[in-house]
Amino acid sequence: MNLSKKHINYILGVSIPINESAYLSKDIKLNIIYEQILYETFLDSIKNYASEKYNQIVTNIKDWKDAAVVMGKVLSNANLLNDFLNPLQRQVENLFKPVTDFLKNKNLESWVEKIKEVFTKIKSLTGWKKFMSLVTLGSIITFITTKLTPEKIVGYLTKLFSSSSEMLTAITGKLIDFKSYIGWLQPIVGGVEVIYEFLKPLIEAFKTALESGNKFATKLIKENMKTQQLRKLIREIILSEVESTSTDKSTPPTNTKQLQGQINIELFKKLKIEDFDPSKFSTTINLVKDNKSLNMAANKVLADTMVALIKTDDDALLNQIFSNLKQVKSS
Repeated sequence: MNLSKKHINYILGVSIPINESAYLSKDIKLNIIYEQILYETFLDSIKNYASEKYNQIVTNIKDWKDAAVVMGKVLSNANLLNDFLNPLQRQVENLFKPVTDFLKNKNLESWVEKIKEVFTKIKSLTGWKKFMSLVTLGSIITFITTKLTPEKIVGYLTKLFSSSSEMLTAITGKLIDFKSYIGWLQPIVGGVEVIYEFLKPLIEAFKTALESGNKFATKLIKENMKTQQLRKLIREIILSEVESTSTDKSTPPTNTKQLQGQINIELFKKLKIEDFDPSKFSTTINLVKDNKSLNMAANKVLADTMVALIKTDDDALLNQIFSNLKQVKSS
Protein backbone atom coordinates (compact mmCIF):
# COMPACT_ATOMS: atom_id res chain seq x y z
CA MET A 1 0.00 0.00 0.00
CA ASN A 2 1.52 3.29 -1.12
CA LEU A 3 0.83 5.38 1.95
CA SER A 4 3.74 7.75 2.48
CA LYS A 5 5.40 8.25 5.84
CA LYS A 6 4.85 12.00 5.42
CA HIS A 7 1.11 11.44 5.12
CA ILE A 8 1.05 9.11 8.13
CA ASN A 9 3.09 11.52 10.27
CA TYR A 10 1.90 14.96 9.17
CA ILE A 11 -1.71 14.31 8.18
CA LEU A 12 -2.84 11.37 10.30
CA GLY A 13 -0.58 12.23 13.22
CA VAL A 14 0.51 8.63 13.69
CA SER A 15 4.11 8.25 14.83
CA ILE A 16 5.91 5.20 13.46
CA PRO A 17 8.68 3.94 15.79
CA ILE A 18 12.13 3.60 14.24
CA ASN A 19 12.15 -0.16 14.84
CA GLU A 20 8.86 -0.41 12.93
CA SER A 21 10.16 1.31 9.79
CA ALA A 22 10.60 -1.93 7.84
CA TYR A 23 7.67 -3.86 9.29
CA LEU A 24 4.50 -2.43 10.75
CA SER A 25 2.88 -4.42 13.52
CA LYS A 26 -0.80 -5.31 13.43
CA ASP A 27 -1.67 -2.68 16.05
CA ILE A 28 0.10 0.09 14.15
CA LYS A 29 -1.53 -0.94 10.87
CA LEU A 30 -4.95 -0.97 12.50
CA ASN A 31 -4.31 2.44 14.01
CA ILE A 32 -3.28 3.82 10.61
CA ILE A 33 -6.42 2.40 9.01
CA TYR A 34 -8.64 3.84 11.71
CA GLU A 35 -7.05 7.30 11.56
CA GLN A 36 -7.18 7.29 7.76
CA ILE A 37 -10.86 6.41 7.74
CA LEU A 38 -11.63 9.21 10.21
CA TYR A 39 -9.57 11.65 8.17
CA GLU A 40 -11.17 10.68 4.86
CA THR A 41 -14.66 10.81 6.33
CA PHE A 42 -14.12 14.26 7.80
CA LEU A 43 -12.53 15.58 4.62
CA ASP A 44 -15.35 14.16 2.48
CA SER A 45 -17.87 15.84 4.78
CA ILE A 46 -16.09 19.18 4.28
CA LYS A 47 -16.26 18.75 0.52
CA ASN A 48 -19.95 17.86 0.65
CA TYR A 49 -20.72 20.75 2.96
CA ALA A 50 -18.81 23.31 0.89
CA SER A 51 -20.59 22.01 -2.25
CA GLU A 52 -20.42 24.64 -5.01
CA LYS A 53 -17.61 26.55 -3.26
CA TYR A 54 -15.24 23.62 -2.82
CA ASN A 55 -13.15 24.38 -5.93
CA GLN A 56 -13.16 28.16 -5.56
CA ILE A 57 -10.43 30.41 -4.21
CA VAL A 58 -11.36 31.56 -0.70
CA THR A 59 -9.21 33.96 1.31
CA ASN A 60 -12.01 35.68 3.21
CA ILE A 61 -14.34 33.71 5.46
CA LYS A 62 -17.86 35.12 5.13
CA ASP A 63 -19.83 31.98 5.96
CA TRP A 64 -19.31 28.39 7.11
CA LYS A 65 -18.82 27.16 3.55
CA ASP A 66 -15.88 29.53 3.19
CA ALA A 67 -14.49 28.17 6.45
CA ALA A 68 -14.93 24.63 5.15
CA VAL A 69 -12.98 25.40 1.97
CA VAL A 70 -10.05 26.95 3.87
CA MET A 71 -9.90 24.10 6.35
CA GLY A 72 -10.21 21.54 3.58
CA LYS A 73 -7.33 23.00 1.60
CA VAL A 74 -5.06 22.97 4.65
CA LEU A 75 -6.04 19.47 5.72
CA SER A 76 -5.67 17.98 2.25
CA ASN A 77 -2.03 18.98 1.81
CA ALA A 78 0.64 17.56 4.12
CA ASN A 79 3.11 20.33 3.34
CA LEU A 80 0.60 23.13 3.90
CA LEU A 81 -0.72 21.52 7.07
CA ASN A 82 2.79 21.09 8.46
CA ASP A 83 3.65 24.71 7.61
CA PHE A 84 0.40 25.92 9.14
CA LEU A 85 0.67 24.18 12.53
CA ASN A 86 3.54 26.09 14.15
CA PRO A 87 2.21 29.57 13.26
CA LEU A 88 -1.25 28.44 14.32
CA GLN A 89 0.07 27.30 17.68
CA ARG A 90 1.92 30.60 18.13
CA GLN A 91 -1.30 32.42 17.24
CA VAL A 92 -3.03 30.69 20.15
CA GLU A 93 -0.06 31.40 22.43
CA ASN A 94 -0.21 35.08 21.50
CA LEU A 95 -3.80 35.17 22.73
CA PHE A 96 -2.85 34.09 26.22
CA LYS A 97 -1.48 37.49 27.26
CA PRO A 98 -4.68 39.37 26.41
CA VAL A 99 -6.91 36.60 27.78
CA THR A 100 -4.84 36.49 31.00
CA ASP A 101 -5.11 40.26 31.43
CA PHE A 102 -8.78 40.11 30.54
CA LEU A 103 -9.58 37.42 33.12
CA LYS A 104 -7.47 39.11 35.81
CA ASN A 105 -9.39 42.33 35.27
CA LYS A 106 -12.56 40.33 35.88
CA ASN A 107 -11.07 38.62 38.98
CA LEU A 108 -11.13 35.25 37.18
CA GLU A 109 -7.44 34.30 37.36
CA SER A 110 -8.26 30.68 38.32
CA TRP A 111 -9.60 30.05 34.85
CA VAL A 112 -6.29 30.91 33.18
CA GLU A 113 -4.70 27.65 34.32
CA LYS A 114 -7.68 25.62 33.18
CA ILE A 115 -7.44 27.06 29.67
CA LYS A 116 -3.69 26.46 29.65
CA GLU A 117 -4.26 22.82 30.61
CA VAL A 118 -6.45 22.36 27.55
CA PHE A 119 -3.84 24.08 25.39
CA THR A 120 -1.09 21.82 26.73
CA LYS A 121 -3.12 18.74 25.83
CA ILE A 122 -3.81 20.09 22.34
CA LYS A 123 -0.10 20.76 21.79
CA SER A 124 0.57 17.07 22.40
CA LEU A 125 -1.62 16.20 19.40
CA THR A 126 -0.31 15.99 15.84
CA GLY A 127 -1.63 16.15 12.31
CA TRP A 128 -5.10 17.23 11.23
CA LYS A 129 -6.65 16.78 14.67
CA LYS A 130 -4.16 19.23 16.15
CA PHE A 131 -5.01 21.76 13.44
CA MET A 132 -8.75 21.51 14.08
CA SER A 133 -8.28 21.60 17.87
CA LEU A 134 -6.06 24.70 17.69
CA VAL A 135 -8.60 26.44 15.45
CA THR A 136 -11.30 25.59 17.97
CA LEU A 137 -9.41 26.78 21.06
CA GLY A 138 -8.18 29.93 19.31
CA SER A 139 -11.72 30.79 18.25
CA ILE A 140 -13.04 30.20 21.77
CA ILE A 141 -10.41 32.47 23.34
CA THR A 142 -11.11 35.12 20.71
CA PHE A 143 -14.80 34.90 21.57
CA ILE A 144 -14.11 35.26 25.29
CA THR A 145 -12.05 38.42 24.86
CA THR A 146 -14.12 40.13 22.18
CA LYS A 147 -17.73 39.04 22.52
CA LEU A 148 -18.62 38.03 26.07
CA THR A 149 -20.20 40.37 28.57
CA PRO A 150 -18.79 40.20 32.13
CA GLU A 151 -21.92 38.64 33.60
CA LYS A 152 -21.77 35.71 31.17
CA ILE A 153 -18.09 34.85 31.53
CA VAL A 154 -18.25 32.60 34.59
CA GLY A 155 -21.08 30.46 33.24
CA TYR A 156 -19.38 30.17 29.86
CA LEU A 157 -16.03 29.13 31.33
CA THR A 158 -17.61 26.72 33.79
CA LYS A 159 -19.41 24.92 31.00
CA LEU A 160 -16.35 24.62 28.74
CA PHE A 161 -13.27 24.38 30.94
CA SER A 162 -14.26 22.65 34.15
CA SER A 163 -12.21 19.68 32.92
CA SER A 164 -9.37 19.89 30.42
CA SER A 165 -9.80 16.23 29.47
CA GLU A 166 -13.53 16.65 28.89
CA MET A 167 -12.92 19.77 26.82
CA LEU A 168 -10.40 18.03 24.56
CA THR A 169 -12.71 15.03 24.23
CA ALA A 170 -15.54 17.36 23.29
CA ILE A 171 -13.43 18.85 20.49
CA THR A 172 -11.98 15.65 19.03
CA GLY A 173 -15.28 13.84 19.47
CA LYS A 174 -16.86 16.16 16.91
CA LEU A 175 -14.20 15.51 14.27
CA ILE A 176 -16.32 12.86 12.59
CA ASP A 177 -18.04 15.10 10.09
CA PHE A 178 -18.04 18.84 9.45
CA LYS A 179 -21.72 19.40 10.21
CA SER A 180 -21.33 17.85 13.66
CA TYR A 181 -18.27 19.98 14.26
CA ILE A 182 -19.85 23.32 13.36
CA GLY A 183 -23.13 22.32 14.99
CA TRP A 184 -21.17 22.04 18.23
CA LEU A 185 -18.83 25.03 17.72
CA GLN A 186 -21.18 27.65 16.30
CA PRO A 187 -23.22 28.17 19.49
CA ILE A 188 -19.99 28.30 21.50
CA VAL A 189 -18.31 31.07 19.48
CA GLY A 190 -21.41 32.81 18.21
CA GLY A 191 -20.70 32.48 14.50
CA VAL A 192 -18.13 32.07 11.78
CA GLU A 193 -16.85 35.66 12.01
CA VAL A 194 -14.98 34.79 15.21
CA ILE A 195 -13.14 31.97 13.44
CA TYR A 196 -12.19 34.35 10.63
CA GLU A 197 -10.99 36.95 13.12
CA PHE A 198 -8.72 34.34 14.68
CA LEU A 199 -7.49 32.86 11.38
CA LYS A 200 -7.20 36.10 9.40
CA PRO A 201 -3.44 36.70 9.99
CA LEU A 202 -2.64 33.15 8.91
CA ILE A 203 -4.95 33.24 5.91
CA GLU A 204 -3.17 36.38 4.75
CA ALA A 205 0.25 34.83 5.39
CA PHE A 206 -0.62 31.67 3.46
CA LYS A 207 -2.74 33.39 0.83
CA THR A 208 -0.64 32.20 -2.11
CA ALA A 209 -0.60 28.61 -0.91
CA LEU A 210 -4.35 28.62 -0.32
CA GLU A 211 -5.00 30.13 -3.75
CA SER A 212 -2.85 27.51 -5.43
CA GLY A 213 -5.04 24.81 -3.95
CA ASN A 214 -8.05 25.77 -6.04
CA LYS A 215 -8.86 22.12 -6.63
CA PHE A 216 -10.28 20.74 -3.42
CA ALA A 217 -9.84 17.04 -4.20
CA THR A 218 -7.02 15.67 -2.07
CA LYS A 219 -4.03 14.65 -4.12
CA LEU A 220 -2.62 12.59 -1.28
CA ILE A 221 -5.74 10.50 -0.93
CA LYS A 222 -6.16 10.04 -4.67
CA GLU A 223 -2.56 9.00 -5.23
CA ASN A 224 -1.70 7.19 -2.04
CA MET A 225 -4.83 5.99 -0.30
CA LYS A 226 -7.38 4.74 -2.79
CA THR A 227 -10.29 2.79 -1.38
CA GLN A 228 -9.09 -0.36 -3.15
CA GLN A 229 -5.76 -0.14 -1.34
CA LEU A 230 -7.45 0.39 2.01
CA ARG A 231 -9.51 -2.75 1.56
CA LYS A 232 -6.42 -4.66 0.46
CA LEU A 233 -4.57 -3.69 3.64
CA ILE A 234 -7.52 -4.74 5.80
CA ARG A 235 -7.53 -8.14 4.11
CA GLU A 236 -3.77 -8.49 4.53
CA ILE A 237 -4.11 -7.88 8.26
CA ILE A 238 -6.95 -10.37 8.56
CA LEU A 239 -5.12 -13.06 6.59
CA SER A 240 -1.84 -12.59 8.43
CA GLU A 241 -3.63 -12.99 11.76
CA VAL A 242 -5.47 -16.10 10.61
CA GLU A 243 -2.27 -17.68 9.27
CA SER A 244 -0.40 -16.98 12.50
CA THR A 245 -3.13 -18.54 14.65
CA SER A 246 -4.46 -21.31 12.41
CA THR A 247 -2.37 -23.98 14.16
CA ASP A 248 -3.43 -22.85 17.63
CA LYS A 249 -5.34 -25.86 19.01
CA SER A 250 -6.59 -23.83 21.97
CA THR A 251 -8.89 -21.72 19.83
CA PRO A 252 -12.45 -22.33 21.06
CA PRO A 253 -15.01 -23.62 18.57
CA THR A 254 -16.91 -20.95 16.69
CA ASN A 255 -20.58 -20.21 17.15
CA THR A 256 -22.89 -22.64 15.39
CA LYS A 257 -24.52 -19.73 13.57
CA GLN A 258 -21.30 -19.15 11.64
CA LEU A 259 -21.84 -20.38 8.09
CA GLN A 260 -19.58 -20.38 5.05
CA GLY A 261 -19.45 -16.90 3.54
CA GLN A 262 -21.61 -15.27 6.23
CA ILE A 263 -20.79 -12.75 8.92
CA ASN A 264 -21.23 -14.11 12.44
CA ILE A 265 -22.94 -11.09 13.98
CA GLU A 266 -22.89 -12.61 17.46
CA LEU A 267 -19.09 -12.52 17.49
CA PHE A 268 -18.96 -8.83 16.63
CA LYS A 269 -21.60 -7.99 19.22
CA LYS A 270 -19.14 -9.22 21.84
CA LEU A 271 -16.69 -6.51 20.77
CA LYS A 272 -19.07 -3.89 22.21
CA ILE A 273 -18.78 -1.71 19.13
CA GLU A 274 -20.24 1.74 19.74
CA ASP A 275 -23.83 2.09 18.43
CA PHE A 276 -23.60 -1.36 16.85
CA ASP A 277 -26.24 -1.99 14.16
CA PRO A 278 -26.14 -5.59 12.82
CA SER A 279 -27.77 -4.64 9.52
CA LYS A 280 -25.40 -1.74 8.80
CA PHE A 281 -22.43 -3.84 9.88
CA SER A 282 -23.29 -6.72 7.52
CA THR A 283 -23.85 -4.28 4.67
CA THR A 284 -20.47 -2.64 5.28
CA ILE A 285 -18.56 -5.93 5.36
CA ASN A 286 -20.26 -7.07 2.16
CA LEU A 287 -19.34 -3.78 0.46
CA VAL A 288 -15.70 -4.35 1.38
CA LYS A 289 -15.89 -7.98 0.26
CA ASP A 290 -17.37 -7.02 -3.12
CA ASN A 291 -14.93 -4.14 -3.73
CA LYS A 292 -17.73 -1.57 -3.76
CA SER A 293 -17.39 2.06 -2.73
CA LEU A 294 -18.01 2.96 0.90
CA ASN A 295 -20.18 5.91 1.91
CA MET A 296 -19.65 7.95 5.08
CA ALA A 297 -21.89 5.69 7.15
CA ALA A 298 -20.00 2.57 6.07
CA ASN A 299 -16.65 4.25 6.78
CA LYS A 300 -17.87 5.07 10.29
CA VAL A 301 -18.94 1.44 10.86
CA LEU A 302 -15.54 0.23 9.69
CA ALA A 303 -13.69 2.74 11.85
CA ASP A 304 -15.66 1.84 14.99
CA THR A 305 -14.99 -1.85 14.33
CA MET A 306 -11.26 -1.23 14.02
CA VAL A 307 -11.23 0.63 17.33
CA ALA A 308 -13.06 -2.22 19.04
CA LEU A 309 -10.63 -4.77 17.56
CA ILE A 310 -7.67 -2.77 18.84
CA LYS A 311 -9.11 -2.31 22.34
CA THR A 312 -10.22 -5.88 23.06
CA ASP A 313 -7.98 -8.14 25.12
CA ASP A 314 -9.98 -11.27 24.27
CA ASP A 315 -7.55 -13.19 22.04
CA ALA A 316 -9.93 -16.13 21.65
CA LEU A 317 -12.63 -13.80 20.36
CA LEU A 318 -10.17 -12.20 17.94
CA ASN A 319 -9.22 -15.63 16.60
CA GLN A 320 -12.89 -16.44 15.98
CA ILE A 321 -13.50 -13.09 14.28
CA PHE A 322 -10.48 -13.42 11.99
CA SER A 323 -11.54 -16.93 11.03
CA ASN A 324 -15.05 -15.72 10.29
CA LEU A 325 -13.76 -12.85 8.14
CA LYS A 326 -11.52 -15.25 6.24
CA GLN A 327 -14.59 -17.33 5.36
CA VAL A 328 -16.40 -14.22 4.16
CA LYS A 329 -13.45 -13.28 1.97
CA SER A 330 -13.13 -16.74 0.43
CA SER A 331 -16.79 -17.18 -0.40
